[in-house]
Amino acid sequence: FDADKIVGKISVRLAKKGEKIVTLDNKDVDLDSETLVIADEEGPLAIAGVKGGKRAEVNTETKNLFLESANFDASSVRQTSTRLNIKTSASKRFESNLTPELAGEAMDTFSYFIAQVAKSAVFGGSNDIYKKKQKPTVLNIKTDQIRETSGSTIEDKDIVSTLEKLDLKVQIDDDRLT
Repeated sequence: FDADKIVGKISVRLAKKGEKIVTLDNKDVDLDSETLVIADEEGPLAIAGVKGGKRAEVNTETKNLFLESANFDASSVRQTSTRLNIKTSASKRFESNLTPELAGEAMDTFSYFIAQVAKSAVFGGSNDIYKKKQKPTVLNIKTDQIRETSGSTIEDKDIVSTLEKLDLKVQIDDDRLT
């Protein structure tokens, strides 16, 4: 968001009856009380997980950014995008039930790239609202199952190496991966 266009504090809340938003693609959207929005004290800035709004849009005049990286409930995003008839790449991603841990990683990565491009960039604090951390999912699979499913002859060490490059913690015991 263009930080200089934000009025007061940011909140994530349900839209109020009668609220509207002009989306980044210049569409007027009537919101209902079931629609989750990112808002400031003046009103909605974005439809959570679906589409950004025009009011705080970043453009060539933008000097200060407000970065947001979030994760939203897959079912809620799906219902909102269907109800409002707005399908975007963002809504499709959130509908896939992403792990909430990606939001923090995305913020760190994006901030890093901004710092590389804008050497004089100054970063303020952050606010992480994370109600319940997910427990990691543990999978057990035999390397033969991976070869059979993928139709490849990849060696065990290469399977482990590939998974580790994806930031997965891997243990191998004989032909069983955990």
